[in-house]
Amino acid sequence: MGRPLKILVISPLYGGSYPIAQYCTRAFKRLGHQAEMLDHGPFFPAYKALEQISRTPQHTLGLKQGLLRLISEAILVKAAEYKPDLVWALAQAPLDCQLIKALQDQGSRVAYWFVEDFRVMTYWRELAPAVDAFLVIQEEPFYQALEKAGVEKYAFLPLATDPEIFRLLELSPAEKRRFGSALAFVGAGYLNRRQVFQGLTDFDLKIWGSDWDLKSPLGPYIQCQGARISAEDSVKIFNASRINLNLHSSPFHQGINPEGDYLNPRVFDLAACGAFQLVDWRGQLPRFFKPGEEIVTFTTVEELRQQIDYYLAHPEEREAIARRGRERVRRQHTYEHRLAQALQLIEELNPGAWPTRQPPATTIGQLLNRLPDDSSLKSYLARWDPTETVSLEGLATRIAQGQGKLSEPEGIILFLNEFRQGLQRGQL
Repeated sequence: MGRPLKILVISPLYGGSYPIAQYCTRAFKRLGHQAEMLDHGPFFPAYKALEQISRTPQHTLGLKQGLLRLISEAILVKAAEYKPDLVWALAQAPLDCQLIKALQDQGSRVAYWFVEDFRVMTYWRELAPAVDAFLVIQEEPFYQALEKAGVEKYAFLPLATDPEIFRLLELSPAEKRRFGSALAFVGAGYLNRRQVFQGLTDFDLKIWGSDWDLKSPLGPYIQCQGARISAEDSVKIFNASRINLNLHSSPFHQGINPEGDYLNPRVFDLAACGAFQLVDWRGQLPRFFKPGEEIVTFTTVEELRQQIDYYLAHPEEREAIARRGRERVRRQHTYEHRLAQALQLIEELNPGAWPTRQPPATTIGQLLNRLPDDSSLKSYLARWDPTETVSLEGLATRIAQGQGKLSEPEGIILFLNEFRQGLQRGQL
């Protein structure tokens, strides 16, 4: 990649991938790129309001499609002015194949991060063949389905966390009382969750989130009348609770999905907060955490109850596991790690994807003017022609070709070059 990229992030109107679009925008910036998010959240109230205009479903659908066409035109206008190298779209972003083609015709690569279960959300069949990179959180049998649909440019890119949002907090006594409990769950009330959590009502349980039935047996445990919970309050709940439950949603199972084949963002978010979690077993999990050392799993309600009893009685073990999980996620599973990998994947799927034009060259003289007089690096560079252009990679290559013991400035240059390459590979 010859220079920092201009990246336009396309958010959905609503849903779980909306905050991920925000996390991606920040991560691209931290990686040194010029990134801007086209925020479609403000359109969601209008989208919902259209449902009140007509009682005829066909009319309502037509109105919604008209709004989405307007949003598509806005995306195209924004891209024409911003001229992004990459359009980065999140699941359920308002893109269709016609808009994707128009963006590509304007000179942008289009990547789509499908952070969905492919069995539940099937719109991927139309979009995946059209984009320059279709990035997914599931592997087989999704890969077979993609290939059967004629999709060639796809790759695996799991979810991650934003450690600026999901972090350790010092809570006040009042916050600990309000947000704390022995067991906590934050999320929507899918049927499989309702059924599993009814088997936990003899514990000190708090359920936070929307789409729960307040008249059900779980009603007394549902907080804030089933209102949506902000990310800020979620982080407080994660920090205040002794055990955080993480049960992946499933519309196909009555309880725990025995064949779960992706990780939700909550796995990484909880770990980033230093929160202890009990998560239903997922086939991918051992690739990201060491079960029993950095995270604890369950496969049945009976096993879940046993784990709850054990870890409530062993706080030291609980805290040690949570600490190791936090260290792992900060080391390997942030959005910066993922997006550095994503850019590399896009280039592998599309050789020569990024423009080759370079930023204005830096000369030795310009570097010397920026360095303090007592800098050993300044003394080292002063031996060269001040009009000569230079880059960090070029300096490192020149040093590597030399002989003899490395000087201090040479060691610094090699270290900085390795660090830069590690960031680009997502290995730091």
